[in-house]
Amino acid sequence: SFGSRLSLPPGQPTRHEKFAAFKTRLPIEEGLFKPIHLAVKGESGFGPAVDYRNQEVVAAWRFLPTLRWGFVVKLDAKEANALIARQRLTVIALGSATLILVVLAALLIARSISSPIEALTRVVQSMADGDLSARVQVKSNDELGVLGRSFNTMAHSIQDNNANLEKIVAERTATIKTILDNVQFGFLLVNSELKIQNGFSRSCLELLGEQLKPDEPLVDALGLHGHRNVELYKEFLHQAFEDILPPEMTLWQLPPRVKVQNKTLAVSAATIRSEQKQVVGLLFTIVDASELERAEIETTRHKHLVRLLKEIDSFKDFIEECRTRLDLCRRFVNSGDNSKLRAELHTLKGNASAFDFTEIARRIHEMEDQKKIQIADVEEIRYALQHFLAENHDVLQVSFDQQSEESYSISRSKIQDLASTIPKLDPTLVGPRMMMWLSEVQSRSARALLGALPEYGEQLASRLGKEVRIRIEGGDIGMDPEVMKPVMQALVHLVRNAIDHGIEFPQDRADKPEKGSIIIETSDHGHAWQIKITDDGTGINADRVVSKALALGLIDSSRASQMSKEEKFALIFKEGLSTADSVTDISGRGVGLPAVLAAIKDAGGDLKLSSNLGHGTEFCVTIPKRNVRNQASAA
Repeated sequence: SFGSRLSLPPGQPTRHEKFAAFKTRLPIEEGLFKPIHLAVKGESGFGPAVDYRNQEVVAAWRFLPTLRWGFVVKLDAKEANALIARQRLTVIALGSATLILVVLAALLIARSISSPIEALTRVVQSMADGDLSARVQVKSNDELGVLGRSFNTMAHSIQDNNANLEKIVAERTATIKTILDNVQFGFLLVNSELKIQNGFSRSCLELLGEQLKPDEPLVDALGLHGHRNVELYKEFLHQAFEDILPPEMTLWQLPPRVKVQNKTLAVSAATIRSEQKQVVGLLFTIVDASELERAEIETTRHKHLVRLLKEIDSFKDFIEECRTRLDLCRRFVNSGDNSKLRAELHTLKGNASAFDFTEIARRIHEMEDQKKIQIADVEEIRYALQHFLAENHDVLQVSFDQQSEESYSISRSKIQDLASTIPKLDPTLVGPRMMMWLSEVQSRSARALLGALPEYGEQLASRLGKEVRIRIEGGDIGMDPEVMKPVMQALVHLVRNAIDHGIEFPQDRADKPEKGSIIIETSDHGHAWQIKITDDGTGINADRVVSKALALGLIDSSRASQMSKEEKFALIFKEGLSTADSVTDISGRGVGLPAVLAAIKDAGGDLKLSSNLGHGTEFCVTIPKRNVRNQASAA
């Protein structure tokens, strides 16, 4: 312990204990108020410590050698740190205020930058929406101001260019409208619902009627509503939009011409595609083809008349045949002999086609589809022929009801031969010699009796997409027309069947020539005439013929198993049997070949058939001459 007391100047007592300097004594221990201990030991320093009150203080100490005192100055830690705390709070407050000011300044600066950009964005959006008059308000000369002025300059340029463009478009639109309003063609667009879109040319009103309106169904505008094929036409149009098949395969199926308000309109269509190559519409082009059709009809009529004049003798035979067959048809209608009635009509249809009477052939084909044929139907065909002949009598000099007088051409040499021969003959031989001479004079060539058959056959082949050449061999052979005319007229069925069923399409003929061949060969064998009709087509499939006959109940299976190849071939002459898959206006009814066989039998002739599958078919017809038939009858 130390004996001195702490003394302070008068009037300056200690803060916490007024008389501590006079009364308080403390032991000098290292653990208690360490600063005084260090000062007494002669050391100097400063730092935190614990005072006599056991409170934390900040102290500074040193030794006073003169007095040999240890001197300590202390301050409560709380008081010492109070300034630091105030300084800390001051720094925090100043930092916060500075941060707030920086944030506010940043917001103001950002706002000054973003506001012009937002304004520029709004103006750009307005221009994108079509308002080319929108402009940016420029309030500064900084970079944003330069950007705004540049944008306004660009906007002015765009507006000026757009005005010029609109003027050009308006001028061109006016030009196009002038063209569309004055062109003679009709143009209209059809959407996927098959309705006419707005914007069709003015000519459409003249062609289709003033009542034409947008959204009107196309089939109604074209007068196809109620047409028997209207649903099929709609299907073709829908297929064009589906774009599965090439457009030419679907649109080609539409009727190329239609009748609207007593006008004939030529109609064609083409697909309209989007940038994605999808079909979005059909463009129809419509032209008034009335004059063209009249010209075509007149041209066809002239060609028809020229052809008939070139084959006038055959044509007269055809008219006589028509008159005879129509009389027979009337008789068969009255007697109810439906089989013979249809056979006569089928032959008449074939020969009408051969002489280009296509409308008559079409009407007969429709009659064949009827369950019952009436007298009125037969008379309709008679009237059509009578009307044609009356209308063209000045040119053809042929009347339907007038029996034609056949004329014969006799050369001088034949007359001289007869004059020189008769005086030399025994009187008993004059008669037979005269009969032979008359027979020769009255005969007609095979080519003349065939008439238009070769031309008809080649036209039919072309219509079916096939290439066929029909050649006549021995066409100059003389024949008795009275005997051979019905037979030669019936041959149309053989030629037609050869083209329709026998001759293949060019791409299917394998190693055979692409163009098929039909040869009609006639020959005179003294006692008889022979006609061979040979084709190089696919031949007759005997097993298929038998299958058809079994399906129709014409034979039973036991009979079929015992038949020879020739007997199987003979089945094709059974009425109602046809190897065609469907009935067309050309074949498929199973009537033609029985008619051929009947004509040959009526002439006392015979028919033989041979066929090689894949190589062709030959029909060989043999007709005895009249004197041979008479001798056979007498015997």
